[in-house]
Amino acid sequence: MKPTDNKEDDDVEYVGTSIFCSRQAMTPTSISAWDDYESLIYTVFFVENGKLPWLHLTDFYKIKAAKEIFVSHIEQAFKGYSDNFRDFSAAVIARNDLKFKEMRNRYMDYVKKDLLTHAYLKRSEI
Repeated sequence: MKPTDNKEDDDVEYVGTSIFCSRQAMTPTSISAWDDYESLIYTVFFVENGKLPWLHLTDFYKIKAAKEIFVSHIEQAFKGYSDNFRDFSAAVIARNDLKFKEMRNRYMDYVKKDLLTHAYLKRSEI
């Protein structure tokens, strides 16, 4: 997908899946490990809920805007999730390195145990 609405960005080609990529990956700047984790947060939300607030959108800039709204309400978006996941997600979105290091191991346990078990149980119900 190539952004076409902004003439300044016409020479910058976006390569990736705009639905799941980080907000930073949607800009012509370099990305980091933070972006991988942000992408993982969107993926986990999609696996858990079967939807994302921007899934129905096709316009690159509208998807990016919807992600900005989503992350500004991250605590509300993950209401009902484990405290570990909510705290980890908030740390990633804020790019809070200290909080991230504290939460990383507990979050990975959540991904390995809770999420995979939950996904398996959902799949067995189908």
